[in-house]
Amino acid sequence: MTLEIRSMTEQRNRSEIIDYEGMQHAPENELGVVFLFGNVHRLLGFTAIDEIKPGFPDCWAWRRLTRGTERTWVEFEFRSSGFKAHVRKKQLGWLRPKKGIDVCWEHNWPECEEYAEVIDLRATVEGGPRVWIQSTRPEYQAELDLIPRNATKDWTWTVAPRRIANLDHPLRWGALRSDAVPRSSPFVRAQMQGQWDATAYWWRIYSLLVLLNPNLKKNRRFRAFAPHRFW
Repeated sequence: MTLEIRSMTEQRNRSEIIDYEGMQHAPENELGVVFLFGNVHRLLGFTAIDEIKPGFPDCWAWRRLTRGTERTWVEFEFRSSGFKAHVRKKQLGWLRPKKGIDVCWEHNWPECEEYAEVIDLRATVEGGPRVWIQSTRPEYQAELDLIPRNATKDWTWTVAPRRIANLDHPLRWGALRSDAVPRSSPFVRAQMQGQWDATAYWWRIYSLLVLLNPNLKKNRRFRAFAPHRFW
């Protein structure tokens, strides 16, 4: 057993606690940005990370578009102002697409948007809803089906739920295990035991629910939680 003791000075100098997607403290350098991006890239609309390498650009990744996907370059910076060095060295001329993506924790250089789309991870962490997934026992299902559309004060659960939609074809355990995206999620690997933050996987869960229940496309309450509305 290893006992680690940190001084009070070291603790005070740490960044704020975010407790987000496996990262306790906010990124303090470019490596922290890389780690956080790796954990939330699906939430941000990327289907896969193709390559992370030394030199510019730091990364090539596949990103979802309206039609299909596109392989695009990604540069990691702690602050977006760090991108200035690549502009001065004129490293952008040979790249396709011409305008890639700068992923940073702090967007402090608006001019960066002339050369790259900026993804501000701080805004991602602080903005948008969180999606939690919770399994229930079969005996509770009938009660859940009777939840009113508006939360009531006499509801006995910790969080008063609000019914958004009834599913003619629920997303069952077998479907979660057979799909490539949720199959790798921590809540599937844990056999749905406990309460899990499923925010990073909501884009795929949402798509699967619509695929099973096409009528959800006309449900305004459900569409209000579409991933693209928040991320």
